[in-house]
Amino acid sequence: MLNSYYKGLLYLKGITLRTSPTPQPHFHLLLQKPSTLSAKFSTSTLNPQSLTVSYLVNTCGLSPEIALSASKQIQFETSEKPDSVIAFFRKNGFSNTQISRIVKVFPRVLFAKPGKSLLPKLEFFRSKGASSSEISHILSGCPKLLAASLKNQIIPSYELVKSLLQTNKRTITCINRDAGIIAYSPMAINIKTLRDNGVPDSQIAFILNYHPSFFERDPDYVRRKLQEVKGMGFSPSKVNFIVAVRVKSNIGESTWQKKVDVYKRWGWSEEAVLAAFRKHPCCMALSEVKITGVMDLWVNQLGLDSLVIAKRPIVLSLSLKKRIIPRVSVLQFLLSRGLINKDASLVTPFVLSDISFLKKFVNRFKDEAPELLKLYEEKLPLSG
Repeated sequence: MLNSYYKGLLYLKGITLRTSPTPQPHFHLLLQKPSTLSAKFSTSTLNPQSLTVSYLVNTCGLSPEIALSASKQIQFETSEKPDSVIAFFRKNGFSNTQISRIVKVFPRVLFAKPGKSLLPKLEFFRSKGASSSEISHILSGCPKLLAASLKNQIIPSYELVKSLLQTNKRTITCINRDAGIIAYSPMAINIKTLRDNGVPDSQIAFILNYHPSFFERDPDYVRRKLQEVKGMGFSPSKVNFIVAVRVKSNIGESTWQKKVDVYKRWGWSEEAVLAAFRKHPCCMALSEVKITGVMDLWVNQLGLDSLVIAKRPIVLSLSLKKRIIPRVSVLQFLLSRGLINKDASLVTPFVLSDISFLKKFVNRFKDEAPELLKLYEEKLPLSG
C-alpha cells in the first residue's frame, strides 16, 4: 500500500530522491484520522529514516529534499507521536500550510508532548486576548517559539513589549507582525541600549510598533549605528533619531553612497543630502527609481530648483501615481495660465490633504479654468 505513495521519492539504501523539477506539497494524509496514519506507517517495513522522510513528505507537506534534510535531525519508527502533534495543531485551528511551515523550520516539534509543552504556550497567548487565527499566525510565523521557554523567554519578552505598548491588544498586534522579537534575546538588550543613549520610551514604542524586526538586530551593530547617527547631528530625544537609526541599520555603506550619488546628480551637495536626511530620514530609504522619478517631475516638468526639495524632503516619500503626478498636472496648468506665481511655495500643494488641495488649487479656479477638475481627476489612478 505504501509503495504507491513513495514511488519515485525514495530508494531505501542511501535514501536517494527522485523528484520533479517543482515538487508539490502533499497534504492528503492530513485529512485522515491519526489512527489511520499510525496503521499505515506502523505496518511498514521501511527503515526509520525512510519512514521519517515519507511521513514528512506525505503527511507534513515538505518537499522530498527538505524532508531528507530534516530526517537527519529526527527519526521515528512509528507515527504515533507525530500524529498526536499534528492532531493537536489541527484541533487548535492551524492550517495545513501552517503545520507544514512549523515542521519545516522546527522538525523536532513532532516529538513534543502537546499537553505539556505546546498547550501552555497557546493558553498563554489566549489569556492575553489573542484569537485562534492570531495564535496560529504567530507560532507558524516563528516556530522557534515552540522551543522557547515559556517562563524564561516568552513571558518576560511579552511583558517587556507590553510595558512599551501599554495594552495587550497592541502587544499581540506587534507580535503578530513579527513574532521573532519575543523568541530571541537581542530585543531586551537593544531596548536597554536605546534607553541608555537617551531615546525616550515613546520613540522606542513607535519603532517597536511599526518596525519590530529592528529589535532583532545584533546588539553590537545597533550600538555602532546609534553612535553613527549621533555623529550626524541627530539628538536622541528627537523623534527622527530612532527613524534615522533604523534607516542606517537597513542600508549598507555602498547603497548609502549610491543614494548620495543620485541626489548629487540632481544638484545636491553632500551637505544638502545630510540636511535632508536630518529632516526626513526616510529620504535615504527610497529606491533610486523613486528619487529620480520625483526629481524629474520637479525639475524637468515644473522647471523648479531641486534644492527646494532638500528643504522639504518629505515630498520624496509621497506616492508618484496617487499624489505627485496628478498635482503636478494641476500646477503646470495653473503656471501656464499665470494663475499662480512660480515664486510661491510649490511644496505646500503636495503635502496638503486631498480635500485641502482641491479647495485651494482646483475649486478656487473653477471660474477661470472649469476644465481643471477634469484634468486632475483624469490623472488620478482608477480606484478599482
